[in-house]
Amino acid sequence: MTDHGRPIARIVPISLSPFERLVAEGEYVAASTTKIFTPPIDDPPGRPSGKVLDELRSDRL
Repeated sequence: MTDHGRPIARIVPISLSPFERLVAEGEYVAASTTKIFTPPIDDPPGRPSGKVLDELRSDRL
């Protein structure tokens, strides 16, 4: 719907959820890969999280 050529409203079916609207408008694109499983960390409580993260990141280098 326009007012003097300027869009003022959108007429769409009420049944569309916000997600369905994004899909219909091409704004949502599904991921092309599956989730990556990360095993839980078996460290005793009280260990600084920064050290754990440093160790995990060093595995990627």
